[in-house]
Amino acid sequence: ARFVVPRLLWMLANDDDDQTLAKTFEELGKQLPAAVWVPWLPQLVTSLMRSEAKQVRALLDQVLTKYPQALYYSLRALLLERREYETSVGGAEVAQKAAAAAAAAENAKRTAKAKAAEAAEAAKVAA
Repeated sequence: ARFVVPRLLWMLANDDDDQTLAKTFEELGKQLPAAVWVPWLPQLVTSLMRSEAKQVRALLDQVLTKYPQALYYSLRALLLERREYETSVGGAEVAQKAAAAAAAAENAKRTAKAKAAEAAEAAKVAA
């Protein structure tokens, strides 16, 4: 069973809309010993952020009872990786969006001042 796990995870990620394979995986995956899943914990933890999360979570609950330290390490590694990604890429995107919003606000302020000046000039000419 250990040699087919990568293929199984790939197929699970590319399951059909009815989640036929996911349902079978949920039922039969629990029958395998938890030790089979330990080398694949990083991939299983990553699967928590995709459509197969429900099925993988049930499996990870089983692994958690036997190998809590291994699962903790994989979850912590994912958390740190996501945090680093969000601060590097996500932070840059947020900074770009903030700069664009500030530029748009400044442009709108200038336009409003110009329109107010035009209106004041038109009022002087009319008077």
